[in-house]
Amino acid sequence: EIGKDAIVKEKLRRKKEKSDSLQADFAPTTENGFWEFCKFIAPDFYNEKRPPLKRLCGILQDVTIGKYKKVLISVFRRFGKSRTCSMWIAWQLGYAPDSTFMRNCYSAPLAIDLSKKTMDILLSEKYREIFPNVLLDPKQSSKLAWQVKGAPITSYFGTGVEGSIIGKGCKTAALLDDQIKNPEEALNEGFIERLELFIEAVHNTCIDPSSDCAQIIIS
Repeated sequence: EIGKDAIVKEKLRRKKEKSDSLQADFAPTTENGFWEFCKFIAPDFYNEKRPPLKRLCGILQDVTIGKYKKVLISVFRRFGKSRTCSMWIAWQLGYAPDSTFMRNCYSAPLAIDLSKKTMDILLSEKYREIFPNVLLDPKQSSKLAWQVKGAPITSYFGTGVEGSIIGKGCKTAALLDDQIKNPEEALNEGFIERLELFIEAVHNTCIDPSSDCAQIIIS
């Protein structure tokens, strides 16, 4: 007769075996590992009919392994730039929970939305299948700054161009994600001056100078 404890142990063993296998399939050292991760999490959006999106995933994976340190992503609207960067942040935290990301954009509401979408990936059932031990710290989970449980410092933070960041540093990747809202702002000298000031006085000063932090601009 098989006891309940034995059944529980067997279920846990199979669960760990599956997560270990998935982690190996999606690892940064595995060819197209990040792309396969995206296909697993959101197969309706990430599929082989979208080769440019696969190329973007390859570039972001190359950032993870240190091949690129500065990347400009300039593609048409609704391509999936921001969504893929949210996927990338969640994916990298699975393999390196002590990673830190800064993600600034044109407004605080958008920054909150991008933050929430990244958190939603970490909380999804499919992500839990791959990385069951990557949990959000309930004590550090505000809308604009949150932390993976056990991480030494804030894992993710960001704000809008009019905002400020105090007491936080970034060492893995600093992202400027849609920092200009529309053509009117792009042609507005006053806004461009404020944006340049924000980049110099806020965004750049939050990058840990002792780190090998990557810089990504999305537009």
